[in-house]
Amino acid sequence: MDEPRLYDREFHDDLVALLDTRDEKLIRALLAQLHPADLADMLEHLDDEERSYAFGLIAPELRSQALAELEDGTRERLLSQLPPDEIADLVEELDSDDATDVVQDLPTERVERVLQEVALPEARDVRRLLAYPEDTAGGIMATEFVAVPEEETVDEAIERLRRGAESQGDIPYVFVVDADGRLSGWLSLRDLLLSGPQRRVADLADRDVRSVPATMDQEQVAELVRKYDLALVPVVDEAGRLIGQITLDDILDVYEQETSEDFSRLSGALQEESPADSVLTVSRNRLPWLLLGLMGGILSAYVMSLHTTSMHRAVEIAFFVPVIMAMGGNVGIQSSATVVRGLATGEIREPGSATRLIKEILVGALNAILLAFALWLIVTVWLGKGKLAAVVGCSLALSMVFAAAVGSAVPLLLKRIGIDPALATGPFVTTANDLLGLILYLTAATTLLSWT
Repeated sequence: MDEPRLYDREFHDDLVALLDTRDEKLIRALLAQLHPADLADMLEHLDDEERSYAFGLIAPELRSQALAELEDGTRERLLSQLPPDEIADLVEELDSDDATDVVQDLPTERVERVLQEVALPEARDVRRLLAYPEDTAGGIMATEFVAVPEEETVDEAIERLRRGAESQGDIPYVFVVDADGRLSGWLSLRDLLLSGPQRRVADLADRDVRSVPATMDQEQVAELVRKYDLALVPVVDEAGRLIGQITLDDILDVYEQETSEDFSRLSGALQEESPADSVLTVSRNRLPWLLLGLMGGILSAYVMSLHTTSMHRAVEIAFFVPVIMAMGGNVGIQSSATVVRGLATGEIREPGSATRLIKEILVGALNAILLAFALWLIVTVWLGKGKLAAVVGCSLALSMVFAAAVGSAVPLLLKRIGIDPALATGPFVTTANDLLGLILYLTAATTLLSWT
């Protein structure tokens, strides 16, 4: 048996060399050494032609798992090259939640063609899950779970597990339901196996079970898992009937997806970017917020044009424009990043948001005083102009306090009016801080010159 390998640079170079020779036997042997997650990583780093060829040489028992691990964009392009019957074979090998993810990446006109090729039970499960938005509990749940009626004995419940073992996947917990299928409790497989055969399941069940409705947002589900250290989350319909379960690996995927999405938006992209996206696609995603930044820069230039007379009279004023704008921007980014993260993780909630806002302003004020004093001292020693040094120092302090307030308040305000803070905070904070910091500084400098 081949020793397992990691997908690293050496492996990639070996694979690319073999792909050039089209030596199928050696390529199959090489790919057989990788875990499905590493196979997915490998496929991500190949071009479309190489990816399609290598995918066809992956062992059948690993192919569907590798497909489920791929990034959405890469999987979509790979699926576009496969016939419906081959996609159907892959879908049948996957758990219902992973199978649904694969089918969702297909163009609408191909979905039904593929599902017609899928075995009836699996196709029925996928259709059920497709009915839920993909960012809800229903959209990420799996329909494979173990449920036993509460009136059964332990012996009967174990026999039920044996009969359905192949279709039930991993069984860390057994759900307990009433006669109408409503969730009433759960118990671990260990407790079930170690209990007397004639004891009723109802007497063993832990009634403190936290379920979520199928319509709950996936971020709320992830927060519930984090808060209560859950390994498994049952999903129920409007009537409380058990319809699925969300496992820890699904929650980890949600955290990764939401984090990637937030970072993409903070970087100025309208949607999450994939390494496989084209230059044109990435450019189109980032351009709108860059245009907003350009408009902010033009407004800043206009503000400076209104004070050209002052800067002609004392050219030293212009020296410190970058300092004021840069420091305001740095403080604003620190505050906004802290608040956006707190909102995303649930650390900052509506009742305590005012306290957090005040704290960020106080932190900004303390730093502003210390840095403003340092700048005043440097300007005094450097240029020997005490009044200009005072203006620069005071302007820096005010702009930093203002930046802390804006950086903290904007995400909270956006959250309150229903706009994703990660999407819009950056451009608003940057533009506002640049403009107000510049206005404060130049107005103070102009006033100073009018007195001298």
